[in-house]
Parts: sequence; structure tokens; C-alpha cells
Amino acid sequence: PNGYGPAVRFRPARVAVVVFDLWFLAVVACAVFAIRDLKYGTEDVQAARAQLTPAALVTGEPAVALRHAERRFSSAHTKLANPALYPMRFLPIGGRQLRSAIALSGSAEVVASAGAKGVEQAAAALDKAPSDGPGRIALLTKLQGIVATASGEVRGLDLGPGNALIGPLADRRRLFLQQLTEARTGLTNADAGVVALRDLLEGPRRYLVLAGNNAEMRAGSGAFLSVGVLDSSGGTLHLGEFQPAGDLLVPGPGPDMDPDLAARWGWLEPNREWRNLGVSPRFDATGPLAAAMWEARGGGRVDGVLGLDIDAIKAVLGATGPVDVEGLQVDAGSVEPLLMHDQYTEAATLAEHTIRRERMGAIAGTAVNALEQGSFSLVDLGNGLMEAANGRHILAWARDPKVQAGWAAAGTSGQVPADGLLVGLVNRGANKLDRFLVVESRMTTAPAKANGDTEVALAFTLDNRTPDGEIPYIAGPVKETGTAAGEYRGLLSVTLPAGATSPHLDEEGLGFVVAGKDGLGSVVAVEQRVPKGEQRTITLRFDMPGRTGQFRLLPSARIPPVEWRRGGYAFNDGLGRTLRW
Repeated sequence: PNGYGPAVRFRPARVAVVVFDLWFLAVVACAVFAIRDLKYGTEDVQAARAQLTPAALVTGEPAVALRHAERRFSSAHTKLANPALYPMRFLPIGGRQLRSAIALSGSAEVVASAGAKGVEQAAAALDKAPSDGPGRIALLTKLQGIVATASGEVRGLDLGPGNALIGPLADRRRLFLQQLTEARTGLTNADAGVVALRDLLEGPRRYLVLAGNNAEMRAGSGAFLSVGVLDSSGGTLHLGEFQPAGDLLVPGPGPDMDPDLAARWGWLEPNREWRNLGVSPRFDATGPLAAAMWEARGGGRVDGVLGLDIDAIKAVLGATGPVDVEGLQVDAGSVEPLLMHDQYTEAATLAEHTIRRERMGAIAGTAVNALEQGSFSLVDLGNGLMEAANGRHILAWARDPKVQAGWAAAGTSGQVPADGLLVGLVNRGANKLDRFLVVESRMTTAPAKANGDTEVALAFTLDNRTPDGEIPYIAGPVKETGTAAGEYRGLLSVTLPAGATSPHLDEEGLGFVVAGKDGLGSVVAVEQRVPKGEQRTITLRFDMPGRTGQFRLLPSARIPPVEWRRGGYAFNDGLGRTLRW
């Protein structure tokens, strides 16, 4: 006793335990709050990705979410790099978690910052659409520089240890890696796409333009009924007058074809008959063939080929507003019924199946001229063209491999990937009934036999809803093809993934008229006749390797699109999607 109360004994061990407990709680708190910041940050990045449309890029909207993500990742990095946590780095288990989280949060902050800065700079560049050729070239050059800077900033990042991580951290790291991979791929594709577009605009370039009408379909595109030439130089475009494809039959045996195209579809002479070029959806094979056909007819050498259909023209008119074509006001709302139906009702001599030239070329030329005048909405043009490209309504091939890689990156090359599946109806009736033929597909899967593969069944229903009163040019009868009035005659063509085997039909007595390799995958086709007001159902079965898998359903470019059902889900192939089992 010292006169002031009981003696207090100093206990170093107890103090050490208390200090360790407080330190450990601080470590846990920092880790918990840092992982929470990482979670919210990745959610902000996902929100920004969902906003990445041409319209949003012009306004810079995705930058807001990316800046939020940047702050979240910065906060997580600050917490994890706290000096109080430094001793944790040397622990065998906890240290791995901490080092990984520090590296992940720092890299995520860099990526979010690069993305936000890129979007802000792009928005500033796109604030006003350039009205002349040099201005367009300067804009593309600036965008290419923005993409290059962002690509450099997200390259070579340190993501720290990736093995033996705790669940929440492992999830955040896995999601970030996915987002980083997609960002790098997106930047690479954007750079390649800008290169292709700049090559086209800067020129001088000459592109053959194939105008496809969706009222008479092929596989993955409308039948190419008109052919014209697009000249470009110094950022300006000039689309010449179109010629009817029926008047351009290539003399002689025609140019050499892709071997698969020749083996599967040579009997339709797609190397001589322009209207049969689209029997295969592989525009990377039919594009160069079209260029060779044009040269064989004396049209000269072209640098590339563009395939455009009604939805592509609709996208341009959505930006320019109405245009005057041969005394007729045409806009985005009226162009589809005009080109798919109404123009044919104005035919002069229907009994002889003669008709005025297709108006699509005239409308396309007028719309391009409207773009040249600079009076259009950049937002509407970007949104419309992106949606049209995603639906195979814009196709492009270039002779230069580097430019072709750009068209592929932009999603307009028409290539069918190894895991792609595409459904097409090749109109063989020489009528314009595709808009009245409703196509539905129901997909089911089941284990196949004893080999562990999966059997995929696609049940197609073709419903001919041709109304009464249609003129003969639209509905027939057509003596040359043997079709009655209102009867749809065509080939149900299915391009299958590379892994598909043993394709066969359920219907007895029905066989394939085309079957075999076509590019990276294969194709089967069966002929069908569907009288007006009737339906036909065909079930195609094939095996896919493994008990689980997927394929990419590619757009058919039909108007209306093919309707699909998978389990309890209904969707269409207007933009394509991945189907898994």
C-alpha cells in the first residue's frame, strides 16, 4: 500500500494480448470494409458497361459510374495499404489474402480511372458531329488515340496472388479478371474497328454495295437484288446508281468459289447469279466472290464489299430524318413497308412479272447524301448502325487483311464462328412472301445414347400467313418455280456448330438436299412448301459433345426474326445470344 489505494501490478502478457486483439480487430475491419468497397466498385463497373451505347458515349454517362468505381477501389486500396496491416503481409495464409487484395484494388482503380477518362474524352470529341470529310478523319484519329491510351493503361497490371484465396476475395478477383479481359478485348476491337472505318472514309476506296431485300430471304441476309458502287475519299462518300441484280448474270462458268461453298451450293451458281450469293451466311466467303464477279463483268477491281438490307437503311434514316426519293417522302417508319411490300404493288405489268427497279438503291443513295450534308443526329446514327450491325443487317468484307480484321472486330464481317448456329430460310419461290412466313423454333436437349454427348432437338414451325388479295408479283403464282398463289417454297437451312454430329430429321421420307462442311461448321438444308394459311413442322436433331455445353445463336436477319423457345423462356434471334445446357 502506498496510501492511495491498492497497488496495480503491471502485466505485460495481458497488455500484449489486448494490443494483439485490437490489432486483429482493426485488420478484420479493414479487410471487411475493403472487400465491401471492392464489391461495390465491381458493381459500378458493371453498371457502366451496361450503359456503353453510342448515345451514352456522346453524353459521357458511363463515366459517372466509372468514377464511382474508381473512388471505391481507391478507398479499398487505402484501407488495405494501411501501415497497421503491414505485418500481415508476412503471414503464410493471411499475407496471401492481403497481398492479393492490395494488388487487386490498385489495378482496379487504374482500370476504372482509364475507362472514365477515355469515356470523358470520347464524349468531348463526339460532342458535335463533323460536317466535312477532313473533320471526320480528324475525329477518327482522335478516337484512335483515346483507345490507344486506354489500352496502354490497362496493360501489364499486377493482380497479386490468385491461389488459395478466401471466398469473397476470390469472387471479386474472378469477376475483375473477367471485366479486365472484356475491357482489353473491347479496346482491341474498338481500335481495329476504327482502323477499318478510317480506311474506308479516308480512301480513296471503292466498295461494291449489295442491297438485300428481306422480303425475299437467303441465309443470314436478304436476297441481293441490287448492286451499286460506293466511292470514298478524304472522308466523303458517294454512292452511285444501283443496277438490278437480275441484269448482271456473270458470263461463262464464273469465278472460282470457296471449296465448301462450291460443294454445298454450287448447283445454285452463286458465282454467276447475284441473287443466290446469300445461300451461305459466310460473308467472308461470299464477299470476295462478289468482288470477283464484279471484276469478271468488267466493273473493275474493288477494295471491299458491303452488304446492306432494309434495317441498315432504316438506321440511317432514323438519324437523317425524312428524305425525298423520286417525289416520295421516305422515313424510318415508312421505309420497311415500302421496300418489303408497297413498291411491288406499283408494278407496271404484273401479268408479265415485270417491275420497276428496286427503290432500295435510290433510297440508300439519298440517305448517304443526307449524311454528307451533315444534318443528322450522331447519337441516333450510332445507335441505329450498332443495332443493325449486331443483327447482321450490315456486312462488310475488305481485300486488305488488316482492314478485314477491323470489320471482324466490329462484328460486321459475317463470319460464322466455330460455335455458331444460324437458321435461314432460302426463298426458292421467286416471290416476296418472307414477311408473311412466321418461323418458330423450340429447342430441347437430352443425354445422347451412352457416349455422354447431348442430343439437341430443334422443332421448327413454318406458318404461312399470307393474306388474301396480294398481287401476283408478291404472292405468285410463279410458273418457273412451280409455286401456287400464296405458297411459300424454300430451303430451311441450318448452319451447325463445328462439334455437331449425326444430324437427322424426325419426319419420315424427308431428307437433306444439302448436307456437309461449310466453313468452320457444317450445314444441312431441307426443302419445304407451305401453302397459304397452312403450317409445316420439321424437327432437326444432332449431337453435341459432352453433357454440358453451349453454342452462339446468330441472327437470321429476318424481318420479323425467328421466334425461339427454350424451356420456359421465349426470345428471338434478332440480336443473337448464347444458349447453354
